[in-house]
Amino acid sequence: MKKVILVKKDPGKPAGADNWIVMNSYEFAMFMKTPEGQRRRRGFAMLYGCERDDAIIIAECGEENARQWKADINRADYLRTRNAKHGSLVYSFSELRPDHAGGYGWEELLADERGALEETVMENLAKERLRAAIRSLGAGERDLVEKMYLTEPPMTEEEYAESIGIKRHQANYRKRKVLEKLRLLLEE
Repeated sequence: MKKVILVKKDPGKPAGADNWIVMNSYEFAMFMKTPEGQRRRRGFAMLYGCERDDAIIIAECGEENARQWKADINRADYLRTRNAKHGSLVYSFSELRPDHAGGYGWEELLADERGALEETVMENLAKERLRAAIRSLGAGERDLVEKMYLTEPPMTEEEYAESIGIKRHQANYRKRKVLEKLRLLLEE
């Protein structure tokens, strides 16, 4: 990935098109060895979002802005790692500013993509009915359901048959009978 470093010609002037020197990594390393580079070293930071583009852009922005830019990148990295680890999406209200809303209300930013509340309630009711139906099965039937459907990884018919000392076709027969019984219990 290519690195582009933007160094101000005059650090006292505002950032403008005519106030930048574009350096590569080697040129920047040589600049940082100079007394001027050492004096200005804390005022550089990577532009947010560049780590996903074709080039990493590091710009001189002043010490205060550099600290804030680094904090923003660290926070984004933390949230990205946390979201990947837990499989959920986290929004930080401290990071949301009205200009980030992009013309949308906060509700659109935080919309629940899993569906409507009614669907969630119906799914939970169906799961509870299934749990109640499983509780009403006999001990051997519950054992079959647990081993073939609820364990990770679930057992195959052959593994289940071997675990209780029967033939595979008998395990298949028992499984079909238990599933039919569950279907009838759920229809009630």
